[in-house]
Amino acid sequence: MSRTITETGNERIIKLTKNEKEPEMMEKLTFGLSALNSFNINNINGKKYLFQLSGNN
Repeated sequence: MSRTITETGNERIIKLTKNEKEPEMMEKLTFGLSALNSFNINNINGKKYLFQLSGNN
């Protein structure tokens, strides 16, 4: 699974590329990423981590 990481001054956004051939797994992954985001994960410097699932580009 490919991914891109975008970093700003206060966020690190991890975008995973959706696999259209695995809709059931992508639904589970979406749920899992939402759960991860609900924890409001920050690194030691206070930068917030956000996880997203994006369509095929």
